[in-house]
Amino acid sequence: MNLVDPVSKSSFSISPLSKVRWVAALFSRPLRLIPFNGSTWVQLGHSLGHLDQIDAMQIAYVNATLVQPRLPTGHKHLGLVRYKTSLHDRAMNSLACALFLNPQDAALRDLMVGDEGEAKVEARMVVAALTISDFLPNSAYIGLRATI
Repeated sequence: MNLVDPVSKSSFSISPLSKVRWVAALFSRPLRLIPFNGSTWVQLGHSLGHLDQIDAMQIAYVNATLVQPRLPTGHKHLGLVRYKTSLHDRAMNSLACALFLNPQDAALRDLMVGDEGEAKVEARMVVAALTISDFLPNSAYIGLRATI
């Protein structure tokens, strides 16, 4: 793989094994500086996916959901990677969390309803609501403004 150094504009190549190390190094500083940014974990997952590092990609998405449980993209991509790796039940639970957090995602809803049916998706949404509420502060309730 040939890359271009953005500063010197010179071309350099990188071996397939080094690609994973290069991506890890690229994300290590931002993740050390702001480890609780779920979007950075999601982007790391995308990068690892392009390198066919499925297990590492799944771990990055899990980390995204742990550090920012209310980030729908973390749950969505975790669900999609689990769906592709035949972890169907866990995938549908992650996708339900994503759909609960972003109910306007029609494509995601269509995927879930087409796979499981409307009634099962609604049941998973209830479980997702309870799962997400476990991550909220004690004074916060779903659909209501948190009081301090």
